Amino acid sequence: MANWNVHQLSEALHSLGWAGHVAGALLVLLQTLFPVVPFVLVAGANVLIFGLWRGFLVNYVFACLGAFIAYYTARNYGRAWVQGKLAKYDFIEQWSGETGAARALVYRSQPDDSGNSFLRH
Repeated sequence: MANWNVHQLSEALHSLGWAGHVAGALLVLLQTLFPVVPFVLVAGANVLIFGLWRGFLVNYVFACLGAFIAYYTARNYGRAWVQGKLAKYDFIEQWSGETGAARALVYRSQPDDSGNSFLRH
């Protein structure tokens, strides 16, 4: 699979019939959680299997589902770990204060790595 392209992946999935359609959708979900291959490979294969609009819809829905699962898992099971790691950095508590959410939103809306510039404090 090291040298596969989008056509080979779509042919392999399409040859499995309905199970290949399910596998294509689940590949988007898994790729969102564990990105081991470029998303464009999986998304392109789904477009070739399902067609343009249904492929887009499958990619969008399962990518959003994967993002929700990642967020839910991190929010409910990773919070204590992150707070423990950040406890030794006093400036983060001062930096976030009352406007922490607004600052994070502004920093993340900037291109490149500028959102992480506050770490150089």
